[in-house]
Amino acid sequence: MRALVLILALIAAHAADGYAFPPGKARVYEYSLDQSVAWESANDRLAYRTRITWSFALRAVAVAGSVATVNATYLRVDATHQGPGSDHAVSSSRAGGPVDPVLGHLAAFEGITLGLTIDQATGRVSAVTGGERIIAAIDAKHPAAMPGDPPLLGAAARALYAPEALAAWWSQLLALPSAEPQSVPLSAPLAGTLVRTWTGSDYVLALPSGQSELPLHLLGEPTPVSGVLREVAGKGSATPAEGMPGSASGSLTFTLGLTALTQPVVQRHTLGWTLKPAVAAVAPPAP
Repeated sequence: MRALVLILALIAAHAADGYAFPPGKARVYEYSLDQSVAWESANDRLAYRTRITWSFALRAVAVAGSVATVNATYLRVDATHQGPGSDHAVSSSRAGGPVDPVLGHLAAFEGITLGLTIDQATGRVSAVTGGERIIAAIDAKHPAAMPGDPPLLGAAARALYAPEALAAWWSQLLALPSAEPQSVPLSAPLAGTLVRTWTGSDYVLALPSGQSELPLHLLGEPTPVSGVLREVAGKGSATPAEGMPGSASGSLTFTLGLTALTQPVVQRHTLGWTLKPAVAAVAPPAP
């Protein structure tokens, strides 16, 4: 019993550490995402792999009690996408030439600064400013095919980089250990939440208790696509360092069962990600 009390006390103490962003101090990070998707439909089987690495600097511009206002400046993005009949590579450090139709929009991140409002106790990001610059840059790289039409990636960019979507993305990236289970909202077109449960600096991700699947709605009429998310299993860890994000990593597997018209499709997703301070990186000058 005494040992159990000690373990619980250690977990609670770790969860209470939180961030303590030093105003003006900058640190450069690399965030890498590796996603594999296997498709099965009738007798067809396809597999694709996408790898993206964002380099960005975090600098606290203001701290008021438990809330820190932090600038996140994207320094570089490198990405590859490979699969049957598909081989794409993009680096925002290489300017000029045609825009890649699959990954070209990622180069729009370079040089853009977002403003993050962060709860230092939990890592939750309650607000993000500056996303409209990402959307505008993507629109410029992928303009409308015909005058009067919307930009080719306009709808997707506005969904992915709206303030609420960016806040959710950064909240997952900066999440800190908690003594209580945390709700992890899923982005559209998925509906619902996952649950993150911590033990010290480690966590597991799963569907809420009692749920075996979540609904999915990709497209409406006239060509509806719907389905379910199931077989979810995830884990990870996060450790702050000197009051700022330190290292973090995670993995997640899940299955999407889709129905497009009358044709069933099964997608099996495997994701892995890491966040770490960059080695010998130079942060941008203070604004």
